[in-house]
Amino acid sequence: MNKVIAVVVLSVAAAMAGDVTGTWTGTFKVSSGDHTIPQVIVLKQDGNKLTGSASGRRSFDV
Repeated sequence: MNKVIAVVVLSVAAAMAGDVTGTWTGTFKVSSGDHTIPQVIVLKQDGNKLTGSASGRRSFDV
């Protein structure tokens, strides 16, 4: 589920911004608890191509 949310957020950000290259940080609130999980997304934009990776509790390529 987090992967789907991240892809949607990144797609919207890419459409709205000129260049989203960089390191983005944030947190996700845990639905079953009272704590948050830090997230780091590293992006590289080359024209219309957007690549990168995300890490937190689970890591994956974007």
